[in-house]
Amino acid sequence: NFSAFAALNMLRQVAQQNNDKKLEAEITDIMNKIEDYFKKYAFNKEEGVFYQGGFYVDGQFRPSKDFAVDCQTWGVTVLGGAWIDKQFGDGTAYKIWQNTKDRSGYIEDGALKGVGFSDTHDILSSEWSFGAVLMAKSLSFNYKTSHPDWSGNLEKDANAVRVGIETLKVKLPDGSISYKYA
Repeated sequence: NFSAFAALNMLRQVAQQNNDKKLEAEITDIMNKIEDYFKKYAFNKEEGVFYQGGFYVDGQFRPSKDFAVDCQTWGVTVLGGAWIDKQFGDGTAYKIWQNTKDRSGYIEDGALKGVGFSDTHDILSSEWSFGAVLMAKSLSFNYKTSHPDWSGNLEKDANAVRVGIETLKVKLPDGSISYKYA
């Protein structure tokens, strides 16, 4: 849903640039329905994280109990801190990141180096950590004026994770550079 929402947002921008009001309205309608899903079902208010997903049984939504890091980092990146905080309360987006670090932060020598996939602290994933860097930088910008202390903490985390990911960097036989997945 987060990825579909991001893709629709890009498509809506193209419709706006092409002055296609009909297409823009159709896309906006779909996006509004997805936003309703995010508001009503996707956020676990008790744990302060987004659900990994779920399914419907007899017309009732049953959220997945699995925790997924990318649902937090990509979700915050796509929706933006301002939207999340407006829907669920000031600081919610920041707290999602804090909860994510608490549940899956990869800590080495007392320092945050990245994140894994789920509820574990023994996996460092380059892909999911790159997503965390993107989210932290975006959120840092969002909180720069309203919460400069949070903004600074997010920037610090983004920089620490970016350095931590370098431990997964490898030089391939052809001389190109890649990163181990985890």
